[in-house]
Amino acid sequence: MSAEYVALSFFKTNRIDYYFKKPYIYFPCPHCCEEAKMFAENATWECMECNGKGTLITLMELLNKKKKEQKILQNVKVYNPTKEIQQIRLMFSKLKKQDSAEIDRLYQKVDELLSYFDEKLKGP
Repeated sequence: MSAEYVALSFFKTNRIDYYFKKPYIYFPCPHCCEEAKMFAENATWECMECNGKGTLITLMELLNKKKKEQKILQNVKVYNPTKEIQQIRLMFSKLKKQDSAEIDRLYQKVDELLSYFDEKLKGP
């Protein structure tokens, strides 16, 4: 079994939010809860925010020792821009038939998406 499938299985089994965009798996950092990325082929990960890094094994050991951190990570959502774009497109489709409440929700989604990209473009 490849490291990729083992890593994906780990996140799914432990109910830790993630998304997979080859060759990376994005998930919340166990140290700062910001977005970390794991190179799926060898299961090494790093966080650009706090400089945390390790392997899938060290991540498993960390969460196994610290159940509190695992519970926290289960409640942290990773912002997935691809998923958000799909939701925005769906909302635009529904907008043709809906009322102003849908327009407000759409505005919030677009605003979140733009804010996300603004932060990513600024960089460290």
